[in-house]
Amino acid sequence: MKRISLKNLSEQSGYSRSTLFRVLRNAPGVRASTRESVIRLLNLHGYVVEHHSGPEKIVIDTPIPNLYPEHLASLIGERLELEQYHVVQTRSWKRKALFLREIADADAVIFTSSADRELLRLTRESNPEIYRISLFSRHSEESELTISVDNFGGAFLAANYLALHFGKIAIFCNPNQEDSAERGFIVNSCIQAKFPQVRCELICYTTLPEVRRFHQERGSEFDAYFYQNGDPWVTLAPELKKEKRKIFTLLFNNPEYVLDLRDLHQKPELDAYINFETSQFGELIAFYLRNRPLLYKQPRLVSLLPTQFIINRQHRKEKTV
Repeated sequence: MKRISLKNLSEQSGYSRSTLFRVLRNAPGVRASTRESVIRLLNLHGYVVEHHSGPEKIVIDTPIPNLYPEHLASLIGERLELEQYHVVQTRSWKRKALFLREIADADAVIFTSSADRELLRLTRESNPEIYRISLFSRHSEESELTISVDNFGGAFLAANYLALHFGKIAIFCNPNQEDSAERGFIVNSCIQAKFPQVRCELICYTTLPEVRRFHQERGSEFDAYFYQNGDPWVTLAPELKKEKRKIFTLLFNNPEYVLDLRDLHQKPELDAYINFETSQFGELIAFYLRNRPLLYKQPRLVSLLPTQFIINRQHRKEKTV
């Protein structure tokens, strides 16, 4: 009996002809799960294909020069190695050519920070079968899986607490940092909409000297500060301690993580923070890699890490409006 052509088999199965050819030639660039399914399909239709099994290759890439995604890359790599994956870490912001070589035969790539559309599309062009996972991405349509922190949930927790306990709130916001800008906008909008009697002001900055200058010139006008990241907290905490100024401080991050990442041995004072567990990134990625569909076309998924509001009772200072 004449066997079906690869063209017809491609049309019937949904796999591209390039994928069928790659598996038939045992060429790289095909995910292990896809290779397994295609091998069974080809053998079923009279093609003799050797079965080559081995650990899946996962590339963990840092697309921007920043300590946070570097830390996440190490954390996720350690978790995936427990699953017996072959893990390779790259820095596309520094060595894009090396990154492209590594993803050519990889089964999945994980971007530990928001990668731009050009890099995501270039990844797909370099390896049409690769499974793309993006953290904090604003371009979820360009990835098969996007995982981020629930900025809305955390920001609403912060807004409600601050507005119920304080009357004059300064929200620090760096417009050049997407997460910072989003959190600041949500908190500010929520307070203005639900608590019009509360004075809430968005303090935009791009450099730390701007933060210090604002504090020196206008800090006395406010009784609460909301920090979206560690920069304004670490910068202003020593000033507040020196001046003994009674300003309630809230951080959108776990302070222990910030201290460890910046190698700070002395913990600055902080009254409360929005907590999310960075270890959950590794757990979610491991789960989705194990259970991702075997179909050629996979649905796009978006997952959010939950947040919690934590109060440091030792430094708690409240003022009822």
